[in-house]
Amino acid sequence: MSSTVQGQDVARPDEPRAVLEEVVVSAQWRDERLQDVPIATTVLSGSELRRDGIIHSSRLAQVTPNLTYSGGFETIPKIALRGVVTNDFIQNLNPAVGTYVDDVYVGLGTAQAMQLYDMERVEVLRGPQGTLYGKNTTAGAINYVSAKPRLGSTDASLSAGVGSYDLREADAALNAAIGERAASRVSLTWRDRGGFVDNLHTGRNARALKFWGARGQLFLKPSDGFDALLKVFAGERDGDALNRMTIGTLSPVAPAPGSPRRSQLHGIHITGYEPLRAPHVTESDGPTYDRVDEQGASLTMRGDLGFAEIKAITGYGRVERDALDDVDGSPHSLLQLGYGNVSRFVSQELRLSSEEGRFSWKAGAHFYEERHDVDNRFRFFDCLRIGTCSLLPLSVPGDAPAAAGYPPFAYFPEVFPPAPELAGASIATSVNWGYEQENRSYAAFGEGSLQLTDRLTTTLGLRHTTERRVIDAYSHVSFIEAADYRGPLRLFPGYDSAGGSKRWDNVSGRFVLEYELSRDALLYASVATGFRSGNWNGGAYSSPAGIRVPVDPETLASYELGLKSEWFDRRLRANLSGFYSDYEDLQVSVFANSTQMQLNAANAEIFGAEAELAAVPVPGLTARLALGWMPTAKYVDFNDGRGVDLSGNRMILAPEVTATAALDFDYPISSRWTVSAGGDVRYQTRTHFTVYNHQHLSQGEFATTNLRASLHNLERDYGVRLLVRNLFDKAYGVDGNTIGAPFGFDAYAWGEPRMWSASFFVNFN
Repeated sequence: MSSTVQGQDVARPDEPRAVLEEVVVSAQWRDERLQDVPIATTVLSGSELRRDGIIHSSRLAQVTPNLTYSGGFETIPKIALRGVVTNDFIQNLNPAVGTYVDDVYVGLGTAQAMQLYDMERVEVLRGPQGTLYGKNTTAGAINYVSAKPRLGSTDASLSAGVGSYDLREADAALNAAIGERAASRVSLTWRDRGGFVDNLHTGRNARALKFWGARGQLFLKPSDGFDALLKVFAGERDGDALNRMTIGTLSPVAPAPGSPRRSQLHGIHITGYEPLRAPHVTESDGPTYDRVDEQGASLTMRGDLGFAEIKAITGYGRVERDALDDVDGSPHSLLQLGYGNVSRFVSQELRLSSEEGRFSWKAGAHFYEERHDVDNRFRFFDCLRIGTCSLLPLSVPGDAPAAAGYPPFAYFPEVFPPAPELAGASIATSVNWGYEQENRSYAAFGEGSLQLTDRLTTTLGLRHTTERRVIDAYSHVSFIEAADYRGPLRLFPGYDSAGGSKRWDNVSGRFVLEYELSRDALLYASVATGFRSGNWNGGAYSSPAGIRVPVDPETLASYELGLKSEWFDRRLRANLSGFYSDYEDLQVSVFANSTQMQLNAANAEIFGAEAELAAVPVPGLTARLALGWMPTAKYVDFNDGRGVDLSGNRMILAPEVTATAALDFDYPISSRWTVSAGGDVRYQTRTHFTVYNHQHLSQGEFATTNLRASLHNLERDYGVRLLVRNLFDKAYGVDGNTIGAPFGFDAYAWGEPRMWSASFFVNFN
């Protein structure tokens, strides 16, 4: 919704700002005014990120139209942009929104959640980019730009604070000049917060969070025609699973003799447990956790060839994750899921670009490889083994199943035929499953822009991509007390080995016409296509059938008309866009009755519009509005693989309306001191978390309110900040899953409650 300062009209420290700040982006590989870029883009500068308390990528949805950030795991988010999303939580997931960190593409599923510290800006590009950001960007791209070392300057910044739930936090940055041609920068962050979920069973609080991050950069500019930037980073996040609220799906009323037990929403589990029906409380027997270690490096070199600029970008990243999730949320160890993986990527990109008169062009090549070593550990019905639960009988001889997904007499110990190896054994089951997967991507791309007249410019770009993915998986399923039993009565058959290799090719592109109505108004029309590679089902633990056939690639064609404009000597900015997306073979994860399938819905269509407005009605007061509207976001032709027709259903994480209204007041109260105060309200309509559009697994319309204030001493450059998020403590959902048979419940996750923080900051120059 806003910007970085550039150029003229910078207010004196003792005067309130009377115009909007200029916005500079690099969405097209070069620094240029946002108003000159024919792409729907939201930009947040580093100062705006700090002002709004946006310290994590999940909070970008607070200010971006048609962006929804959700998921059952904070370390593997579901990010939806204009209704396009990856609704998966498995380690090898295929992101629909491309993530770029300092020009390096990051495709690892467990590396999408970003801690934001010492940032220059964040850019959110909506819609498929087709060429320049053509790697897995059917939805769009998020470009994270770190603050870079500055030549000729030695300075530092420090902030420290406290807050609700025993929050303690600190951030620091040091920029050091090394002679005239080199500089370094070190950035640090640390946070420690207690849990906000009350565990009534253990007496402990859940959803605590600790993390730290460090980034070091070295910039060298030995000549005017060459520079290089080396970056290394590391971080650790010690968090928790979401401690979901479960929703029973079986009737608590005991059936009459000879009658089956029936289904009932908000009923009981298969163990007879009646779940709590309130946010931020649980009776989980835990413990649960979600821990991530991350390291990486990048090297960016840029040189002047005379006829063109050349840029080489090399990247490496490694993520190790260990997580344990108590899905049933009860005192019984009914369903526990453990996830472990070590994932790595390497990337190399080469870019050439040139601007000569009326014609400019860009060309390049991209290589990307990632490897996943996955080892997951599931336990079902462990409470039967340790004697803390028993199972309700659901059906009687000759009857049909009592509830969808429950075959007569399936899964229950009293129906096992006499077998010595199962005599007296419970059906407590362990599933040890995992896989090794290697993905490789090769791409070549080019784009040219021709200025046809002084006001009319056309752009055409193409990208060819080759993707190859190889997987080798296993799933060992056994009764814990009869581990040698390999007969047909296991809960799931499992498999010793399954996998395959698959290659896909695609050509995507972008065509743009832009017309400069005036220096302050740009009208553009574009057609862009996006491609997301096919993939293997990393959640196929129940049988080899789920993993032997990969999901096919999805493609999206987007048609967009937009206007970038500024009015009244840059006191009002109005950026508008309307779009239609034709979505083919979209990839969808369907999770029901304890199994996951990856499917291609035949088609979907999305129609919407966006408006980003900013104004300075009086000096010192800035008003902003970000509005997203998608009246149509539906599956056109989609069967869930079990015979259920989902055509016409609303797409997941695609609310019809998202809106953020913000006011910020900055006023110098003297030549030394400036006071700032502001707030924002974000509203969205109903959001569905599953393709089935179940109302109990959705979030109805809601709004959250955030407040902020600061006091800044301009002479000595220090001050204090106060932030309050979710002021009215609104309870809202962020994820839901249909678990179903054989456990008798669905799962629902809640967002964060009201939180506050107060911090002191100081800058040394």
